[in-house]
Amino acid sequence: MIVKDLLHRFVHLEMVSAYLKSIDEASNLDEVSRCIYDAINSDDLYTFGELLNNAKVISLKNSPKHAKFYTLLQLFAYGVYSDVPALKNEIPELNDVMVQKLRQLTLISLCNQHKRCISIKDAMQSLYL
Repeated sequence: MIVKDLLHRFVHLEMVSAYLKSIDEASNLDEVSRCIYDAINSDDLYTFGELLNNAKVISLKNSPKHAKFYTLLQLFAYGVYSDVPALKNEIPELNDVMVQKLRQLTLISLCNQHKRCISIKDAMQSLYL
């Protein structure tokens, strides 16, 4: 079990490192935005806070054309699905993969908040189901 957990963490770090490398190698904000979009759409990446600390990612905030990708990354790093309506005009349209992933992250957040149990009703309400 410990070995499996360590292997999972190593794979996660490798994935984050690969996206950070792609961001660092990006020559313009369009490419940085694309890296963020790809990371969020990745099947295996579910934590995004590390990406927010990158200088090129931070620079997206100051670009009217690209700020929505920074906001999108913030949503996936620290937000929940119920934040989407308020951010609708500040983020790119979510595709099906993004909706599913954000719902999964929201469910994990709910479970962490409630520690013991969460009702199906509360979960469905938070996930807009």
